[in-house]
Amino acid sequence: RDAEAIKYATSCGIKGVFTTHGKDINDLIINPAINDLLKNKVYDKFISSHDYIGEERYKHSLLVAEEMKRLAIFHDLELPTKKIIITGLIHDYAKYIVLDEYIKFSIKYPQIIEELRYPQKIRHAILAPYIVYEELEIDDLEILEAVKYHATGIRKMSVLGEILFIAD
Repeated sequence: RDAEAIKYATSCGIKGVFTTHGKDINDLIINPAINDLLKNKVYDKFISSHDYIGEERYKHSLLVAEEMKRLAIFHDLELPTKKIIITGLIHDYAKYIVLDEYIKFSIKYPQIIEELRYPQKIRHAILAPYIVYEELEIDDLEILEAVKYHATGIRKMSVLGEILFIAD
């Protein structure tokens, strides 16, 4: 069965099939190879969304992640580096999604329907946790909330959310 599945996947344009083991995505990020795969998936998302602008958005996300690390060190914050990097990298993951895609997600997540009225600069942050959860399987609530409120802020933000808000 596995061989048939791999053969079918490669005939559909899949470039590679691999497995890895860990309790969740955060556990896997410790592995540098898996970390690179996540970065590449984020990079691919930005590039496929808007050529030059996507490249610049990816660079921006790398800079935000680096600034978050710098802020955490400067303020002697006890935050895991991998959590900081993931949050900085994915904070704009939904930046260039068109309204039609947002509407599709609102069918699956009706709680976001009201948020569709906001401008794109706000809407991308509100929708990002749902897309990140679906596409990257990141389910860390602190990361998802930091990403959700990075454009607007919210009372009682987590420290992770605060440094993302400042770094961005």
